[in-house]
Amino acid sequence: MIELSVIIPTCNRGDLLQQAVMSVVAQQLANYEIIIVDDSTTPQQPLFLQQLMVSAPIRYVVNNGAHGAANARNFGVQQAQGVFITFLDDDDLYMPGRLHNMLQVMRSGDYVFVSSGRFYQLNDFNSVQQVPRQLQGVVSLTDIYQANDIDIGFMLKRDTFLALKGFDNSFKNLEDWDFVIRMAQLGNGYKLPRVDYCVNIATNRPRVSDNDWIGYQQILERYQNSFGPAWAAYITASIYRLKKIHSPLPYLRICFHSKSITPFFEFIKMTLKRSHALLFSKSEK
Repeated sequence: MIELSVIIPTCNRGDLLQQAVMSVVAQQLANYEIIIVDDSTTPQQPLFLQQLMVSAPIRYVVNNGAHGAANARNFGVQQAQGVFITFLDDDDLYMPGRLHNMLQVMRSGDYVFVSSGRFYQLNDFNSVQQVPRQLQGVVSLTDIYQANDIDIGFMLKRDTFLALKGFDNSFKNLEDWDFVIRMAQLGNGYKLPRVDYCVNIATNRPRVSDNDWIGYQQILERYQNSFGPAWAAYITASIYRLKKIHSPLPYLRICFHSKSITPFFEFIKMTLKRSHALLFSKSEK
């Protein structure tokens, strides 16, 4: 019986994909499989995969036409045979021991999902950046319903993923946050006190979209009746910040209606970040 399926969507990035796949093989697990989901319009199995499949439990499947990462992940789960599933982006890496430690937690049956800490690397590890203030230990719904601190490499039971109907393809972005919220509504997760998910932040593939506010808007519309007015006020203020609305009036209006000063902190956060950027640009001249 296959215990774990690792699903890796990919689209025309064979060079990066090879590093991602090898980081999974290096975990030295038993009873696992790697499912490569080719989501490109012109799928072509890389030569290294053909060679590696001789000795490693890899399946290459084609999701005809470029559908996007969420659809490709859902497709990969449909093909999976593992009791548990997890994900890896084709330009990211697992550090040694990650999957072994996550599986130990999932086998206990105490949590709906498990995750761990992450760090960023740039230009083939010429630069490494820490991610401050990451969650550790038990993760509840209130830990992640204002902002998501669970990377895409979370692990859960395949049956749970299917019961939740997978990632919502109607989301323009942040569909992973929506899914994490739905997992947390079922019960607590656990985040290991390890930093072992490596995120590639190459400049030619920005991670923070200028349109992240659209995902926030969809999150707001879906959960405002569930999480209440104070939460809705905070998310609305976050949308204003992401849209770079610099006037304090909309934030103050939210504070007045929600009877909370918390939304104004989003305005302060944006103002401080903008001031820092201006000072930095002046210092470079």
